[in-house]
Amino acid sequence: MLARMRLGHAAAAALLPLLVALGVVPAADAAVAARAATTELSLGADPAYADNDTTLRIQLTSDGGQPLAGAQVTLERRTSQAWAPIGTVTTDANGRAGQVVTLGRAAGDNVFRATFAGDEAHEPATRQTRVELKRRGSRVVVGGPGKVVDGRSVVVRVRWTAADDMPVAATVELYRSLAGGPWKKARTLTTGDTQHFDHVGNRARAAIRPRACDRYCD
Repeated sequence: MLARMRLGHAAAAALLPLLVALGVVPAADAAVAARAATTELSLGADPAYADNDTTLRIQLTSDGGQPLAGAQVTLERRTSQAWAPIGTVTTDANGRAGQVVTLGRAAGDNVFRATFAGDEAHEPATRQTRVELKRRGSRVVVGGPGKVVDGRSVVVRVRWTAADDMPVAATVELYRSLAGGPWKKARTLTTGDTQHFDHVGNRARAAIRPRACDRYCD
């Protein structure tokens, strides 16, 4: 009958000394049963724009989904393929905790890990998650001289900005059309690259020899 009873961990732990004293449960088995309850750890966060804040949501529960209050959870962040601690939080009465973090521009820098070390009554647990980046709208502008001499080299400038006018440093492909014909790639540029730097971090430039019928786009 006792083997078929389903008790919560706390109730079972309270009964174990009595059962051991009565000889119903051997002392060795009681030690194993009382050692640790199953622990469940969850970790999540809402997507956010790069360089903006989001909140890591942590929840820790034990047997039957009971909240584990007053527990310390260590938080880490993976950057450059290495884990680094970012803080320790303590769960509230509902087993929940939160930590504000700022998202980086590289997706690989937005991976987080939460770890509960466990205690005498609860098993350790760990969970990791990658917080998704929200994409901003952006605009790329291609410019150059208003007039050119046919066949002479000129500088074509490319400027890339996000919707909030912040500069974007990334790769841009410059295309060229001759006499209204098909577009063909002329150059691959990197905004902010030192070899094409144009005094502003979100600009790139390339020397092009245009013809009278040339058109350019990105």
